[in-house]
Amino acid sequence: MPANDNDAEIEAFYDGDCSLCSREVSWLRSRDRNGHIRFTNIAAPEFDADRDAGIPVGRLQKCIQARLATGEVVEGVEVFRHLYRIVGSNIVGREPNPNSFAHRPALCPAARRMGLRPIGPAGNIGS
Repeated sequence: MPANDNDAEIEAFYDGDCSLCSREVSWLRSRDRNGHIRFTNIAAPEFDADRDAGIPVGRLQKCIQARLATGEVVEGVEVFRHLYRIVGSNIVGREPNPNSFAHRPALCPAARRMGLRPIGPAGNIGS
């Protein structure tokens, strides 16, 4: 386990008020045996987007964001590629399909695991 959170490979920003997000973070934490992921709850009362993330709060709320150890910020499905690689899972493939459910602003790998169906073109679940 890294000596402290500064040794993490990635810092993932998640919405702790979202049950889907929290379940995914719990799943990832259980598999991050070496402590390479730092999770930051953007819904925590003490969280300040400017101070703690340097990313506008609106952007954090719109789509999952993460900061790599290099300082680079990644978002969306790219975050999951990094997280799942760290925990040894290949749920998100290497080459993205821009028409896939994974590219919608949702936590799709988590949604798939929970049995949720994609949102159709009209915004209806499963259409």
